[in-house]
Amino acid sequence: LIVYGEITWKWAIQDRYFTEPPTHAFVDLATMAKTSVFILDEKYHGYYLHCRSQHEYADVSMLEISRQLQQEQQGLTTDRGLPGCPSKSLQTFEIYVTGEWKRQYNHIFRSMMTEELAGTGELDFFSKLFRRKGKPSSERLVKASRKLNAFLRGFVDQDTSNFPVSHREQTFLHRFLHTPPEMLNNKDSIFFPDTFYNYDKVLFYGETWNLILFNLLCVTTFDLWWDNTMLAIFATFLFDKFFVIMRTITGNANLSNKTLVDDRFMI
Repeated sequence: LIVYGEITWKWAIQDRYFTEPPTHAFVDLATMAKTSVFILDEKYHGYYLHCRSQHEYADVSMLEISRQLQQEQQGLTTDRGLPGCPSKSLQTFEIYVTGEWKRQYNHIFRSMMTEELAGTGELDFFSKLFRRKGKPSSERLVKASRKLNAFLRGFVDQDTSNFPVSHREQTFLHRFLHTPPEMLNNKDSIFFPDTFYNYDKVLFYGETWNLILFNLLCVTTFDLWWDNTMLAIFATFLFDKFFVIMRTITGNANLSNKTLVDDRFMI
């Protein structure tokens, strides 16, 4: 009851009248940093956060950032939205890519991983997980990384006709039943508007309900075993902390490996 009350308070009052939802704040932060986010949680499915600021530079003083935000508030700048999208201010999208696009992406990414392994020696999972210092990226690795970034940027901006994009509105089946569109004979990758910021499903933040259910099961199971409520609550607390720590370690390692960014930059 306390948990449900806390979640209701945060969703209905705190995030609406006092603060901003973390998913919205992250998009704003990435926009000010001029860093768009491309996420693939499945083979052909993912999310795209268009966080390309209208301003020329992101590395500026706090005074300049304040001035930029004031200009945006007064409507003196262009919209943040993705060019070509019917909604001019929309920044979050759910995407489905074609098989041809994914093959090209895999080809570039494999070349990047080959360069990394050639420079550091092949590492097993635990070595990648707990390493803290690595050799600097080789020049060819940096070029491969730039090639992947250029590929993704050209795909989003539609600078090439090899991988066309179509913007569609979500249907009832897709919105509520999560039915994917027909992609077998479709040559266009599809961008759906993600107006409810469902990209949080790929974040630890989006697993709130699953974690609540897990904690409830732990409490009831431990209490059934030991017939001691306080001990069951304490054990559940330890389990919760353990998974938070492991998620932080494995999440940073996964992000570092997939983006080829040194894990020392992960905060």
